[in-house]
Amino acid sequence: MNNNNAKLYSILEAPNKPVKTTHLQFNNFSVGASSEAFSFAHDVSNVRSMTICGFQGSSSPDGTCYVELWVGDEDQSTSFLSPQSRGEFSNGLLYFGNIPIAANFVKLRLVNNHTTAHTFTIRYYMST
Repeated sequence: MNNNNAKLYSILEAPNKPVKTTHLQFNNFSVGASSEAFSFAHDVSNVRSMTICGFQGSSSPDGTCYVELWVGDEDQSTSFLSPQSRGEFSNGLLYFGNIPIAANFVKLRLVNNHTTAHTFTIRYYMST
């Protein structure tokens, strides 16, 4: 194979390779006792799937805190109608898994049903 064919081959191969990226959504974010917080919307129009990982940075983590992934077609609060997926914290770790994405925007709802405030760190891992 000459050099020109090698360049053509690499150009043709490139679109089939997934592009992976990460985004830190919450970094040591504090949620008060018996309250919730929504993240800002994140544009995922080119994303096919995402994994959500996180942990509770509090001294006494428990399973009364959870995260919901909300999807919408536009970056407006009225576009986000209901959660697509839900993950729970257990022993301080978020159990969420990999989610196929069929929307243009996502945001998280972080719920703390505990009697004390907790801090959270949550990261998106996305693939096109």
